[in-house]
Amino acid sequence: MKLQEIRQSEREERKEERREHILQCALDVFMLKGLDQTTMKDVADASEVGIATLFRYFPTKKQLAIDCAATLWKREFMQLPIYLPRTYEDMDGISQFQHLLEIFLYHFQKTPEVFRFLEQFDNLVHNESVGFDQLDEVEDILRTLKEPIYQAIEKGKSDGTIRHDFNVELFYMTSMHTLMSIIQKFVLRGEIVRSDSEVTGEAQIRLVIEKICGFIRNK
Repeated sequence: MKLQEIRQSEREERKEERREHILQCALDVFMLKGLDQTTMKDVADASEVGIATLFRYFPTKKQLAIDCAATLWKREFMQLPIYLPRTYEDMDGISQFQHLLEIFLYHFQKTPEVFRFLEQFDNLVHNESVGFDQLDEVEDILRTLKEPIYQAIEKGKSDGTIRHDFNVELFYMTSMHTLMSIIQKFVLRGEIVRSDSEVTGEAQIRLVIEKICGFIRNK
């Protein structure tokens, strides 16, 4: 490889490292301050780059938010083994499936800002009329995140812990949207009337997980 090519490769590597650094800092700021309240200057300051540099990498706040959403989901996939017990691979299918759903509960307890950001991101996509083609990277990562759940379901069908007579895609989409909706309700709106405090959000999320698992569990 020629010296010029080596230097070009090094420049591209540094450029990508800086881009990833900005994305991580932006995601932290978005989750701390909220997507609507965060300015590009806030992101530039947190990333310790000039505002002009930030706009060279991300021409609009909308594009930055889209790339941050992809970064968040990618991080979730990479950290998946951290959330699961060491005995996960030895479990039957329904137990694996339940442990995967309980990751939602973990984030509700430990990192509720994740759900706040995702709700605000959904609103941005809707309000800014973001097209499907602009979300291809996000969608690819979400499809990757489906794989462990589908694998657990297939294992459960094979070992007899999960029944066969249901539409897996319909079940998956309905289950994920149900969990996301109830968690975002508690994170974003909390208790509205006094009676809301009679049962904790955690208890209700656990019940939803139990019902979802019960639907596919082989009796």
